[in-house]
Amino acid sequence: PHPNPTLHCRDPVTATAMLCFKGLRAAPLPAKVPLAVKEPAQPEQPTPAPAPEPAAAGASSPVEPPLPAFYKEKEEKEEQKKPLKETGCCDLWFQVRPLQRRKLQLLKEVENLQAENAGVEAECERIKGEITQSQGKRAALLRETAAKAREVDECLVQRQKITSHAEQAKIQLEEVLAARDRLREEVDTEAQQLQILEVELKRYRLDLETAREEKLQWGQQVQKQREENASLSAEYERMSTEAATMRAKMMVAKEETTQATKALKELLDGLSHLTSNMTSLESEHEHLAAQGQAATPRTEKIRVREPVIFSSGGMPPPPQHMRKHAKSPGANTPCHGAKTPRTPGFVPFTVGAAQARSAPGSYHGTRMASPPARSPAPASGLGGGNSKNSKNGSEEGIRQATADLREAEAAYGRESKQAVHAAMELALQLEEACPASPEAGVLLRRALEGCKRVYGDEDLSTLRAANNLAVFLDNAGEKEEALELYKMAKDGRMKALGQTHPYTLDSMYNLASFLWYNSQPEEAKEAFMSVRDGCIDCFGRNHKATLDCTERLIDVLEAQDDLAGAIELCRDLLECSEETHGPYHEQTLKASVTLASLLAASGSMAEAEQAHRQAVERHQTGLGFEHQSTLELAYSLVEYLAKNDKVAEAEAFLRKSLERCEELFGSQSALVLGFVEDLAILLENDGRLAESAQLFRRAVAGRRQTLGDTHEDTLGSMSNLAVLLDRQGHFEEALHLYGQVKASRTKVLGAADPKTLESSLSFGICLADSDRTSEAEALLSALLAELDLQFSSQHEWVLSCVDKLGELARGSGSLAQAERMFRRAYEARTAPVAEEELEFEENEVANSAYNLAICLAQQGRNNEAEPFYHRAVEAYTSAHGADDPYTLDAIFNLGVCLEEQDQLEAAEKHYLTAAQGRKQSLGPQDADTLQAESSLVLCRSALKARRSENRQ
Repeated sequence: PHPNPTLHCRDPVTATAMLCFKGLRAAPLPAKVPLAVKEPAQPEQPTPAPAPEPAAAGASSPVEPPLPAFYKEKEEKEEQKKPLKETGCCDLWFQVRPLQRRKLQLLKEVENLQAENAGVEAECERIKGEITQSQGKRAALLRETAAKAREVDECLVQRQKITSHAEQAKIQLEEVLAARDRLREEVDTEAQQLQILEVELKRYRLDLETAREEKLQWGQQVQKQREENASLSAEYERMSTEAATMRAKMMVAKEETTQATKALKELLDGLSHLTSNMTSLESEHEHLAAQGQAATPRTEKIRVREPVIFSSGGMPPPPQHMRKHAKSPGANTPCHGAKTPRTPGFVPFTVGAAQARSAPGSYHGTRMASPPARSPAPASGLGGGNSKNSKNGSEEGIRQATADLREAEAAYGRESKQAVHAAMELALQLEEACPASPEAGVLLRRALEGCKRVYGDEDLSTLRAANNLAVFLDNAGEKEEALELYKMAKDGRMKALGQTHPYTLDSMYNLASFLWYNSQPEEAKEAFMSVRDGCIDCFGRNHKATLDCTERLIDVLEAQDDLAGAIELCRDLLECSEETHGPYHEQTLKASVTLASLLAASGSMAEAEQAHRQAVERHQTGLGFEHQSTLELAYSLVEYLAKNDKVAEAEAFLRKSLERCEELFGSQSALVLGFVEDLAILLENDGRLAESAQLFRRAVAGRRQTLGDTHEDTLGSMSNLAVLLDRQGHFEEALHLYGQVKASRTKVLGAADPKTLESSLSFGICLADSDRTSEAEALLSALLAELDLQFSSQHEWVLSCVDKLGELARGSGSLAQAERMFRRAYEARTAPVAEEELEFEENEVANSAYNLAICLAQQGRNNEAEPFYHRAVEAYTSAHGADDPYTLDAIFNLGVCLEEQDQLEAAEKHYLTAAQGRKQSLGPQDADTLQAESSLVLCRSALKARRSENRQ
């Protein structure tokens, strides 16, 4: 204990008691405490027992409850009033100690009560806030409930109206059905009468078709004769001009020949063969002067170069490394609009893509005319006639050449130079009649060996024989030997005659053509440039040989993507051809189309459009509106304008052409009806369906009247009208037309014809769209089997049929069958395409992947559906963009798929993307937006619950 406990006791009485208890002397009380006054004796009160010690932990005695505060204060006051002497020190000690302990307990309880009071007040505040929020939510819910109630009332009213309308429609339908039955009876009666007339109509139609064919043949012959006359007139004028120039050159050549002859007479006898050659050259000059059609000395007949023979008579194909892929037959015209437009899909140029346009100077993807299968110089037969024994490859010419060969062999011997020349002439006749014939090859080799033996390797006759044999070997496919002979002829003539001589240019042109057709474009480019420069020096810029060589050089430059050089040359070609032949000559028209094509390929679309318009005007003036080339150019111009959002200009062009053709050919002519249908297609694609339908009906009526119901043009117009009606939702009339087209094509062309299959596909798709599921499924299943026999698995018609069968199977609940169809379509569109096919668009791949994913998800196979959803999202984003509704639908369904697999984090991201995209593109109140937001909230709730469980 402390030596002086009074220092640590605040109560003086307690301190005194404690000192007394210890046997110490108590310190005097403070002056403030008065001494107690002795009062009269009172009966002794029993001393209250000291407060018991608090029971130990675990004791069974109950704890006395604390006294209220006012009792405590009263007792303290009474104790202070008692005199000190009446209370002993020990008693005071034992009385004070429990009170102190009780005081401490009370203080602790007060603190606890204060803490509890603060917690209760905080809880009250929180409850008040929740009550305020609940009241706000309750008011909002009351307002929403009232709004929903009003909407329900409105829906009930609308339902009653719809019910009444439905009853009225049902009554009207019954009336229509009754009228239909009556009409069927009338139609059956008329059908019997029509059957009687059908036989007579068929006979009349046959007579009419025969007359039309004869008229068409006569018209073609007349047109061909006109073109030939124009060509001959131009050729005559050109030849007249050339003849005057060549005569002057011939006089100079004669003088040079005379001087050379005098010099040769003084040489040794070993040069006698050279003197004979010059004599032969003089005789050839005299022969050409008599004919008046050539100017250069001609001692040989140069074989026209035709290294490749084509059944179509068109432009030879470009080298293998420059060929483009093309669609399979019929793949680009399955139906109208998105299926069968009548307007040919062949354009000379397309915006920003040289691959999608036709070749330069082309119409609908093929060259306008065959390339000049000859050398550019007159010595190659461009302007001069054949030799006296040549009869243009006819049998008479072959017989005459054979007789000449026998006479030469009998008179001079088999190894004589006369026999060698006769053998060469016979070989050329045989080659013209039948290219690459073995007999012609044997004779040409004999002629070459004979010329080498008689004249030597560098003689002009030997070089001529080498050139002719090179052409033969080129046609026969013996390329290496042909190349050596081409080079031999070129080098020999360049050495003997010079680089600008017509014979030398002939050999240089043949060598350049050989290099071009055998995939050596760089060497061909240099060779053609040299030939063109030589032709300009020899003949001038406007000569036909120069223009032909310029055409070939343009092709080479375009193939090497040197579009700037090709455009410059093409402008020069167009200018020179117009000066030489006039603005409407075939070569001028071809150059105008080529220029438009090259400008489009280079990206100069404004200049390309202007050049295209000028080309159309030239063709309309020079060839006429009805010419095939004119029509195809006009169609391609309309298609270009429509694709580049210039519908008004395209419409104005078509209406102007239509009015002009109506003035020239009448309102029911085939040309006018074609323009009518083209205008209808343009308006349909622009969304003006009512105007388009009127024009389609006019085309159908006109073609039925002029061509008959079963003519292919009539059936095409009917199919186009059916597509439009299908698009407008008039399924009954569309199905009627589709059925007529299918039946007519089956009867005329056969069930397996591609056009019949096209009609069947359109008919089946329309049946499916009009909810005639069983009929559509039966028709399309049979059609798919036929399509598989004729086309590849990647053909557009096959895939369209497969897609529609998959949709029908999924709609009927046959998910396994639907999965097979959708999987087949997806694998076909993602597999490597064949060489003749085009790449599939990303939108088509996206549709296939999305359909397959939906089908798998409906079967509960979400783990298999997930990669296809990812592929669909990727393809839709590439094709349409990230904010497109198709892309957002695929993203939302991918989120559903991931949520079904318990991948909540990934699902939340896709739900959020779909909700934000739909809110931006569709609006916050759209049903799809609300669906995405609701799914996002539920997904986040599930994710939050999972995280809480993981923390616990």
